[in-house]
Amino acid sequence: MNNYLSNNHYMSSVNIDLISNDAVHSFSDTHKLFILNEQMTLPDNTHFVCGVQSFVCPYTFYNIRTGINDTFTITTPSDSYLVTIDAGTYANTEMLSYLNTVFTTAKVALGLTTLSMNLDQNTNKFYLSVLPASNVTISSPTCYKELGFQSPTVGYSWTSATRCDFPYVYNMAGDTSLYIRLHHKGIKNVNSKNIHGILCNIPVGQMSGDFIFYNPTEIQYFKTTSNMTNIELSILDDQMNDIGTLNTSTPWRITLTLHYSYNHEKIYSQPKLITNEQKTNENTGTTNEES
Repeated sequence: MNNYLSNNHYMSSVNIDLISNDAVHSFSDTHKLFILNEQMTLPDNTHFVCGVQSFVCPYTFYNIRTGINDTFTITTPSDSYLVTIDAGTYANTEMLSYLNTVFTTAKVALGLTTLSMNLDQNTNKFYLSVLPASNVTISSPTCYKELGFQSPTVGYSWTSATRCDFPYVYNMAGDTSLYIRLHHKGIKNVNSKNIHGILCNIPVGQMSGDFIFYNPTEIQYFKTTSNMTNIELSILDDQMNDIGTLNTSTPWRITLTLHYSYNHEKIYSQPKLITNEQKTNENTGTTNEES
């Protein structure tokens, strides 16, 4: 029996329960390809509408991830130095400790006697202590949110500085939301990153180490004219990057709800059937009122 109230298709609705470690191909921990044994194909004049009914995922991915948000460059008149942060989950004090270890080597290359990372407790901003006074630039901060910069492409410069305050409050809280993406099914929701296939946004209120649970009060459904035998899904972070590594063997789980729906524009555009009475009237030249 169909359980999609706005649709009267003769085909029954289907739940598709997927467990990440059952995927036939793994692009990463959070990007999987599933192939269903049952052929989910479309009858004539029909499309699918698809939505996310539930999602469970361990919050074990780091707030600093390799190749995503782990680098920035410091430049002085002497040289430039690329800082790469090891993947991990950092609090503010742990970030300070890590970078100050890196800076013991970086300061020599940059022609400085002092280069240290500090925290202003009144403003919740990081700052650099520099000696001797120097022109300092931080550029390409992929970890911009964590350190307190505007964006990965916008750095900051200080002139003849001994103290270099970062412009924004640091944020070590990790991702505040996730996105579920369904690939290659023609779903074209609008977003500022111009990434197609987004089925839902999942707010993340859990702390690192907990489980993320998503059960929407109302499922949002999206049309696709593609068959659903092959399903490629990925979990994106709050900047719509593939998360990649979960750092756990615990799988994530997702349930998609799938409904069959008629292509009403095709049905409505079909030629109308002519009754025998209409044919008789046409042949005799009379109208329904006259007959």
